[in-house]
Amino acid sequence: MSSADFKMKREHLVSLIILGLAILTLATYWQAQDHEFINYDDQLYITKNHLTQSDISLKSIAGAFKDVHTGNWHPVTMLSHMLDWQLFGYNAGGHHWTNVIIHVFNTTLLFLLLRMMTGAI
Repeated sequence: MSSADFKMKREHLVSLIILGLAILTLATYWQAQDHEFINYDDQLYITKNHLTQSDISLKSIAGAFKDVHTGNWHPVTMLSHMLDWQLFGYNAGGHHWTNVIIHVFNTTLLFLLLRMMTGAI
């Protein structure tokens, strides 16, 4: 087997692993689409948050970077909630699916990072 053939088989294996990880992550969180908002912190971040529910503008984006919510500063989270609100409103399943997509993306990134660091697979 030539090195080009080996490299192609290796890349196919990597693609299959990524696909498998994505399927496992989706299967794990599949039920999220049926869940509602909860009374833990969703009202602070989503259902009763004026910044999240405002139209996306330069002012609201700046607010996401300068405001502190529940003692935490996390502008990327707030930007995500703002976009989710514009897309899904009170449909909690849409908000949850955004998180599922983020989990799939992060799982893939972690695999690729570990592969790059270790050279395994």
